[in-house]
This record gives sequence, C-alpha cells and structure tokens, in this order.
Amino acid sequence: MVDALHLSTLGSKLNSMDDKERKKQIATLWAKAMNALARREHSAYEIRQKLKPKASSELIDELLDALLKDDLLSDERFAHMLCRSRFNRGVGPVRIAHELRQHQILAEWSEQAMDEYAGRWVEHLQALDKRKYGDAPAADYKAWAKRARFFQGRGFTTEQINQAIPR
Repeated sequence: MVDALHLSTLGSKLNSMDDKERKKQIATLWAKAMNALARREHSAYEIRQKLKPKASSELIDELLDALLKDDLLSDERFAHMLCRSRFNRGVGPVRIAHELRQHQILAEWSEQAMDEYAGRWVEHLQALDKRKYGDAPAADYKAWAKRARFFQGRGFTTEQINQAIPR
C-alpha cells in the first residue's frame, strides 16, 4: 500500500487534486513502479514503457520526477548495474554500449559505467576463450575464424579478438 509520505513526494499537483480517481491512478502507478524497482534497477525509459499503457504521459512524468527526486530511480545506477551484469555474463563492450543506448541512458553515464572495465576486455576475452575452447589454440584459420565470429556476436571488437586469441 502506498502511504501518504510517498504520495506527497509527487509534488504540489497531487496536493491540489480533488479528483479521487486521479489520486487512485497515481497510487496504482506508484505501486507498479515500486514493485519493478524492488526487483532490480530499471532505467527511466523502462519504467515509462511499463507504465505507458496504464496512464497518460503527464501522470507518468510526474511519477518519474518524484522517483528521480527521491533517488529511487537512477539511470546512472542502472548503467553501472547493466555493465556489471553483462560483463559477468561474458558480453563485450560493443553489445553493452548498444544495450545502454536502447535504454536511452545518457552518453556520459554510459561512458562512466564502461570505463570501469576499460583495461580488462582483452584478458576477460582470453578467459572466456579458455573456458569455452580450452587451452588448445585454434588448429587452423577456419577454426580461429569460427571463434572470432562467436566473440564478435558477443560484442567484442575485432581488435580485442586479435589481441586475445592467437592464430
């Protein structure tokens, strides 16, 4: 249940409202947003998309402003969480950057989150190669190319692949 303290953070517009239906709708939106944020970090874009079918963009904007003001929603935290989780799953920088753009994260926060892993991509790729293909190097160019395509699909650059995987 949404308490009065949280509803009051929606600003003066909510306090001046006489429409019970609007208050109920905002409370419903708040609960839906908080349920999503309780599970994991979300971007403002994701929350907007989740709430879009439920209410007008004006109400959603009010809610997002309140969530951002109370620091319950943060695109910066989301960017760091996404980079960390994708890095741990073996995804490369190209694919992570693409995913951050899809979530409409500011370039500044994307770069900041990606900078944490800047010098670690090649050794991370080497560890992934060893885990997937073992210690043996590729037998011929065809086998190496197959590995390279796999890692390009995971989001690693050609330069990183050339540094990490011997031919």
